[in-house]
Amino acid sequence: MTRIRELDALRGFAVGGIMLVNTWQHTDKQVRVPLDWTIETLFQSRFYPIFSMLFGISFLLFLRGNSRWALLSRLFWLFCLGKVQHAFYEGEVLTDYAFFGALVLLPASFLPGGLPVLLLGLVVTVWGG
Repeated sequence: MTRIRELDALRGFAVGGIMLVNTWQHTDKQVRVPLDWTIETLFQSRFYPIFSMLFGISFLLFLRGNSRWALLSRLFWLFCLGKVQHAFYEGEVLTDYAFFGALVLLPASFLPGGLPVLLLGLVVTVWGG
């Protein structure tokens, strides 16, 4: 399966937005400026839903084209990266993505069609949120 460039571009946009907001949050500011309000109001938490949606789409695309073991291996390494990131930043979410991805992987492997997998993903999303 070839890469879908539009998904890659949207993923890059989401990751860039998350980095922008996280960097802004961790700057040491003595005085609040109007840009603080702008970042918090317009950008705070706006990129996570995009990234989460793309994670789910990529999960299904990968599930269709590769083995379950390959996806489980990727989720394992995502979890490891999340643990390393957690040493520097407590608010990391990579371990959550890896954990819930692995949790959905087993039942998703046996469910027929896309709709049951979508419903399972929605249930886990609501439960995890």
